Amino acid sequence: MPEENPDKKITGKEVRVTGINFRPEAKLLKEIQRNVHFVRSKYTNQSTVYTEEKLLNGITENLKTNRYITARIIRHQFGLTQYTTQKWLKHFCEKGLLVKDGTPRAPIYFLK
Repeated sequence: MPEENPDKKITGKEVRVTGINFRPEAKLLKEIQRNVHFVRSKYTNQSTVYTEEKLLNGITENLKTNRYITARIIRHQFGLTQYTTQKWLKHFCEKGLLVKDGTPRAPIYFLK
């Protein structure tokens, strides 16, 4: 909603879309060229890059107060994508730092 008048209807001029890579064809641009402009976002949608040490310290801190940790907890704690979280968990399990237990659809992880 527009900040200056919250009861005002939202029109097409006030809609913003983010996170989409869009390259319109020239034909479409000619059709709608009057009031349209594209702006590159200043922000990235990529996960923050963490070092192994930083992640392991955060997981260890969490495991001091909890018996186990899940992929969902790690995703929320560090702001990682599901893919990146799984990649790190697999890495820590292969190094022998974490132990995977639980069911295949709901695994939980413990310190070794």
